[in-house]
Amino acid sequence: LRNLLQSRHDWRDLHEIGPGAGDRNNSHVTILNDLPHWDRLTCHQAGHRSKETIMVNAAVGIVLLFAQLSGPGASLPQVMEPSYSSAAVSAGKGEVTVSFDVKKGYVINRVPSIQLKLDTIEGLTLTETSMTSSPDDPKSTDEYYVDVPMFDLAVASGKSGKYEIPGKLVYFFCSKADGFCSRQVVDVKIPVTVE
Repeated sequence: LRNLLQSRHDWRDLHEIGPGAGDRNNSHVTILNDLPHWDRLTCHQAGHRSKETIMVNAAVGIVLLFAQLSGPGASLPQVMEPSYSSAAVSAGKGEVTVSFDVKKGYVINRVPSIQLKLDTIEGLTLTETSMTSSPDDPKSTDEYYVDVPMFDLAVASGKSGKYEIPGKLVYFFCSKADGFCSRQVVDVKIPVTVE
């Protein structure tokens, strides 16, 4: 009888210590507390290292993102320089030709196209405020221009004087030496003289 009571007592103790059906969420706590001290320390260190790895990977990702956003093109000089025909526009209607000089060591992409976006100003009428280059170049055998196209801008004015048409020049370029490509946006002011 004493042995039987002892057996019942041992079974009750085991039931109270082990997780029941309603204690499943706490089962990992019981197991961890039963581990030796060095095992618990190892688990803690592993979790700490895992958090450190995530933080390092996130930091590296942020650095790479900023490097791509700033890019080599952000610190470069202006790659394509516009020039304008100096012929005066007669009162009434006229045309200004916009051509481009490309800095040595760089090439201009045919696609995406070169874009010239202009603002309207008082005293001048523009037939177009947004101009896009054709990707066609008979001399080209790759994705870059051999002959960078020109824009012919038609203007009209009933008043003589000197004007400046503000706008933005947008193009994509590549560096032959460094092997990278980027987008560049340049502020332009097209001078127009009406006689």
